[in-house]
Amino acid sequence: IDELETEYYFSEWYDIVKHICNTPKSYIFKIIDLKNGIIDEKIKNMKGCECFARLDSLSSKPEKSYKSSKQILNCMLNSDRTRDHMKNNDENLIIREYFHNLGDEFRCYIHHKELRGISCINILTEDQINTIKETVKQITHYTDYNSYSADFTFYEGKILLIEINSPVWLFATS
Repeated sequence: IDELETEYYFSEWYDIVKHICNTPKSYIFKIIDLKNGIIDEKIKNMKGCECFARLDSLSSKPEKSYKSSKQILNCMLNSDRTRDHMKNNDENLIIREYFHNLGDEFRCYIHHKELRGISCINILTEDQINTIKETVKQITHYTDYNSYSADFTFYEGKILLIEINSPVWLFATS
């Protein structure tokens, strides 16, 4: 039970995995930075002047990209998932590179450091499955995570890690 109650935070795993697999370029701020202009400056320098934003342990499940800190703030405050977290100005806010036309995401379930299953809409090729297995093996090797789920997609022919989820999310779907 204790393992299932563990929370994994983006700020803990991003610096580790960005060197071993493809994942969107990301920047870690504090919620208070939504009000001081620093995030708007970062967004202006990103491809297409747009981004994806999430909190350290969850996202608001937005339907589109953000072009300003005001949009991020409004979405996070109006989301049942993130509203309560927005009260803590010290909470981490992550701004990520935004990709248009991502392929379908799929979720990998890892338990006791072993890939146990993959859920997806489309049929994966044997090469894709082997790539997934190798990527999960690398992530598991370089992190101390025993059980987790991870969301991936294939983008421009390469596997792209979307996020690593806490063990409790092994039993949930997006």
